[in-house]
Amino acid sequence: MLGRTTLMALTPGTPLFEQQLLSGLALQLEPGQRALAIAIREQMAAGHHVRPGDFVDVYFTLDGKSDQAPVDAQTRLLLARSRVLAYGSGSVERPPMSAVQRQAQQDKESAGSSLRRASAADQTGQRPENVQSAVLAVPLDDVERLTLAEKFGQLTLALRNPDDLSVPDPKLFAALPGALQPVAGRLRKDQALEGADRAFAGLRMQDLATGADARNIRKPAAQPMTAFAPAVRPPPQRAPRERTVELHNGAAVQMVNY
Repeated sequence: MLGRTTLMALTPGTPLFEQQLLSGLALQLEPGQRALAIAIREQMAAGHHVRPGDFVDVYFTLDGKSDQAPVDAQTRLLLARSRVLAYGSGSVERPPMSAVQRQAQQDKESAGSSLRRASAADQTGQRPENVQSAVLAVPLDDVERLTLAEKFGQLTLALRNPDDLSVPDPKLFAALPGALQPVAGRLRKDQALEGADRAFAGLRMQDLATGADARNIRKPAAQPMTAFAPAVRPPPQRAPRERTVELHNGAAVQMVNY
């Protein structure tokens, strides 16, 4: 019970029971993380071989047909090494080990070995069927990206080895602008929004899809040329030919056109 937190303050000498200790998925989150649920289908989740405690890469696919994301079809890595807190009815309820517990475990294990939590489904060799949701531990800065990607695109979970610590370097890519802008003069020119302030600023789907680069916006397809039959003009109408007649009235003569 070392490193655990109690539900209430206890006086010295009070017996301690498991029911008096905090539990739940919230204790599995590291500072700055949020637990986020996503809808699951078998084709997108390694054929339901994902288990609570696994690490997955989340890929994001756009078909290029949405008006909210006017880009060509694309697939890219959205989240790297995201921990699965729950998958279907199975979840990781045991809180993270403290530094003392982790050191004690490392002393017992051989160098380079990995600890994998196994659910009841793992022990029986059966896969969880009819899973409809999974809960991932997501950094606060990535919650908006995952929420938009699930709504307007398709997500795919790729299982990865827990000892594989490789993740992309976000400094290599341009930061996406927020949907809300801070009040002028509140930030230094070289200062960017971070943490809860960045999350509060929000994110537009078009910026997520295009990387806030107008060059990535899909150009409208060229319309095919349609052949038109030339217009038939009616033949020109000739003005009627005038005729003249002389009218004699006694000695007077008058010319009349008709």
